[in-house]
Amino acid sequence: MNKFAGALGVTGLGLTLLIGGSLLPGRGTEPRQSSASATDAEALLAPGVTADLDSTLEALEQRVAEGGPNLAEDQAALGFGYLQKARADAAPSYYDAAEAALADSLETQPQGNFKATLGNAILAGSRHDFHGQLEWGRRAVKINPFNSQGFGIVGDAYLELGYQRKARAAYQKSIDLRPDLSSFGRVSALAQSTGDSRSAIGAMKRALGFAGTSPENAAWAHWQLAELYFTVQRFDVAEEHLDQALRLVPDYGSATESTVHLAAARGDIDGAIHIMSGLVQDVPLPGNFAFLGELHLLAGERAEAEDAFAEADRALRRYMAHEVRPDVDFVTFWADREIHLERALRDARTLYSQRQSAAVSDSLAWALYANGRFHQAQRYAAEAIRRSVNDAGYHYHAGMIARALGENAKARTLLRKAISFDPSWSIIESHRARKILAS
Repeated sequence: MNKFAGALGVTGLGLTLLIGGSLLPGRGTEPRQSSASATDAEALLAPGVTADLDSTLEALEQRVAEGGPNLAEDQAALGFGYLQKARADAAPSYYDAAEAALADSLETQPQGNFKATLGNAILAGSRHDFHGQLEWGRRAVKINPFNSQGFGIVGDAYLELGYQRKARAAYQKSIDLRPDLSSFGRVSALAQSTGDSRSAIGAMKRALGFAGTSPENAAWAHWQLAELYFTVQRFDVAEEHLDQALRLVPDYGSATESTVHLAAARGDIDGAIHIMSGLVQDVPLPGNFAFLGELHLLAGERAEAEDAFAEADRALRRYMAHEVRPDVDFVTFWADREIHLERALRDARTLYSQRQSAAVSDSLAWALYANGRFHQAQRYAAEAIRRSVNDAGYHYHAGMIARALGENAKARTLLRKAISFDPSWSIIESHRARKILAS
């Protein structure tokens, strides 16, 4: 798997089904036609709905320009559409457009405006303002305590802030209100975040059962199942789900990205580079460029790797220009590449002061390591492992920190655990871990 798939995105997790906790996973270009109504904001919340998005936005923009009795709802739906566009095209400027449309909706209907309030929660999460996401999400739930999506968004915020029990309770409420693709998708991601792949796969299979007739939603669930089967090294089953996803939506970027993981895991680095080089042209997400750079490194193509890493850094800066806050994926990427190290450590400390999840502890450990502060790094690496006991990436970081401190036996134990948890969590890190263990 691409180690960035759970980083800048379901979300972060991978949990936040519309916003993705992360910018680093590839999402895909616009798939095909959708049955979603041009004024149905909630239809735009479905994980797979990016179909015929330009036509949907054009219709919504026209309706808003014309005004009418449902103006506030149309303005909110337009905000949702812009959030979808930002995700589908990896174009963060649409966050600004979404913010304006949602503000217009709240100005038109200041009281009881559930959809605009929920949209602002999603926008806050998209920009990595998880406290803001929680605040807006709670407001949405207060307006409409019978809508499952409100509780789902609140749960996403709790999970990012490190409150797993509260996240679980919110997700349970979401399922109680409406068991569907989104609610079971969130339960799956929560289970996977605790290392329970079996439960995660079971919940995602149930999510697939709620995809209905939408090819986009079914493709999303098949892609998620492929990613889950990667973590348990069932490449054959993962490939079957990827084939299903791409049959349903041939231009689905996330599924295409996962075929790159599959090729790389099977040792076909040249094939992986070929696919990824095309994907970054369509889906210029930071993580896609970062993954391409790692593939070039494995192929011994250092100049090409540095070019790809530079593109990833520029892409991150584009997101920052549109009020996307640096998060763990930013910090980890900068530490990996040994760039902007003072900024990486400063941002990691800020994140840790705001929320203390396993991912935040790990990012602070890795930023400290990159800055040569190995003893301090070890404390936070151990904390990350305590909070997420089966995470391969966290064990790798802890192992490299132990190695830097001369604790070679401990380092080897941690690196072996990383490989045992997920032998392909990162194509470059797993390669380095095996090289160290073989020496």
